[in-house]
Amino acid sequence: MRSRKPKALAAGPLFDYALRALSARALPQSQLRDRLLARAEDRADVPTAIARLKQYGYLDDRRLAERHSRLRRDNEGYDKFRVLRELRGPPCRPGARRERI
Repeated sequence: MRSRKPKALAAGPLFDYALRALSARALPQSQLRDRLLARAEDRADVPTAIARLKQYGYLDDRRLAERHSRLRRDNEGYDKFRVLRELRGPPCRPGARRERI
């Protein structure tokens, strides 16, 4: 069975792909960047797409870390240190981790 290589995307479709990825699951900026780089026709389009997502408020590592830590503390009963240890796993910006716990 041959693996299918995904179709390379131009700037517009690349932004649409990023929106679909974020609508399915909240992603840290670094994971989204990796996904976009894998699909981009031109690697120079990736920083532009990420800047637009940040401008529109769709991509925010601080908000992602805050939501994750709040859900873990409130629903799971985890303490501050357990949540911080979990946040070290996914690639979140280090400042975003500490600020929101």
